[in-house]
Amino acid sequence: MLGEPDEARSLLSQHQNAQNAGFVSADYVAALHAVIGEGEHALSVLEKAANGGESGPWLRYMSPAFDSIRRDPRFGALIRAYHFPEAVTQTATGVRPGT
Repeated sequence: MLGEPDEARSLLSQHQNAQNAGFVSADYVAALHAVIGEGEHALSVLEKAANGGESGPWLRYMSPAFDSIRRDPRFGALIRAYHFPEAVTQTATGVRPGT
């Protein structure tokens, strides 16, 4: 997001190669994937976290890091899975009913 895609890739690589590095939230990893144009990876990370019961990603669901995937139906489905009020879901996904 700050025009440093190589830095984001480096952080992803460090995370993927780390052993026993401790907990790294799914939203952090997904955000890195999203900002370097890897929307499919970002969504996969978020889906895996949701299926595993991790709620952390949705603490920052409005982050600009997710703008590249915000209108993807999978992102909307993930938001809805956390049972936010519809107004929150609409804001988070940028999609209004009938659009």
